[in-house]
Amino acid sequence: MRDSGSEVLFVMEATGVYHEKFAHWLVDQGQKLSIVLPTKISNYMRTLSTKTVTDSTCADAITQFGLERKLDHWAPPKPIFRTLRQLTRERDQIVAERVTVDNQIHAENTEAFPNANSLKRLNERRKLLCKQEREIKNEIHHLSSLIRN
Repeated sequence: MRDSGSEVLFVMEATGVYHEKFAHWLVDQGQKLSIVLPTKISNYMRTLSTKTVTDSTCADAITQFGLERKLDHWAPPKPIFRTLRQLTRERDQIVAERVTVDNQIHAENTEAFPNANSLKRLNERRKLLCKQEREIKNEIHHLSSLIRN
């Protein structure tokens, strides 16, 4: 049982996007929260006498880390910044996919007997990816201009 005068601080490890719903829910409930980078927890665990890494030992380490450190409280980013982050992630994925398609086109063209239908499909996919990238860049540009104004 906790003392009614004590403050509770939730501490969690950042896990890509997987921690975000719970983080927003905690803050919406009026709870204080700190989100710690996984590398900080990993480095901290090396200083402990933990022999085996399990969910339980990680939870214990995060708890101890939160008790020992003065951590900044997390505040949700503004919606415009969440949208920009999502768009830049999507753009990165599309660029990576386009590079893969470019490599496939190069490989197909380099073959002794390139398949014309395969090349047609690959080039159509590349055009779609370029179109989607332009759309995302335009969205990012529009949102960035809102921030500047």
